[in-house]
Amino acid sequence: MVAGLLQLGSCLSYVLVFRAVFCQRMQWRTSYEIGMSELAANALLSVGGAGGLALGVWILRRGGMDTGHIARRTVAFFLLTSLANVTFLFLAGIGLATGALAGTDDLALALVPAAAGIGAIAIALLVRTGAGVLADRRLHALRRRNASGRASLRSASRYRPWASCSSPIWSASSAT
Repeated sequence: MVAGLLQLGSCLSYVLVFRAVFCQRMQWRTSYEIGMSELAANALLSVGGAGGLALGVWILRRGGMDTGHIARRTVAFFLLTSLANVTFLFLAGIGLATGALAGTDDLALALVPAAAGIGAIAIALLVRTGAGVLADRRLHALRRRNASGRASLRSASRYRPWASCSSPIWSASSAT
């Protein structure tokens, strides 16, 4: 019973963080459906959490959210949802290195988990920056190729009352 309640709390927390990271104006039902779909994909496609993230990216992109926004926010979302694991990995490494936790006497081996935790955070921050830059370059190239791109973007933004979240999925769900 307690384990079930803790799991439910974990899932609802995932949805809460999803909504906070991607669009706070997104309807709760939409946030719940996307967040729970990501969790289900993570359970079915065990690839270190990438399956759920990929599904979320696909849903958000199909909904019309800006690619650069998705790229930057996905990395931030992954970092936030992995923060507890990475923190405990770092603390375990420091605990082993200082002797606060029972384990190996080899200092180098004890510091490997701590270094892995710090490395994971550094990589995530670098990927976030790179993902945003790549997405912005792609968008710029598409605009250059299409001479009427600005007019199209302006007419699309007039059509989309959900511009603050940059996706039509959110306006469609908020109309109901």
